[in-house]
Amino acid sequence: MTDLQLYITEVFASVQGETSLTGLPTTFIRLASCNLRCSWCDTTYSFGRGTPASIEHLVLEAKNNGCQFICITGGEPLLQPNVHQLIDKLLHHGYVISLETGGSLSIHEVDSRVLIILDIKCPGSGMSH
Repeated sequence: MTDLQLYITEVFASVQGETSLTGLPTTFIRLASCNLRCSWCDTTYSFGRGTPASIEHLVLEAKNNGCQFICITGGEPLLQPNVHQLIDKLLHHGYVISLETGGSLSIHEVDSRVLIILDIKCPGSGMSH
């Protein structure tokens, strides 16, 4: 059986600087690709295809970082169909998950235990919903 994969830009541990989880040690899983091109985007390097990584590898990275909190970000994480399986696996291991999304895709299938961080697109971004 082949392990499910996602395309990532980077995985790193840092202190959360945004949201209600500000100040908490967090593992950031930055997934590749975005369907928007906001004029002020600070992560344009995530627009590309990224590097394939298995869900098991990403769970191991989270474990090795030693943070209870995981932020799945991008790009736009919801563009990758296997993101839901990653979330399920991380929740199963007891992590607290936040998901940063641009809001252009439905969050209907996202597990209700996930903290949704919705980045509202103001007119100056050049994008709208």
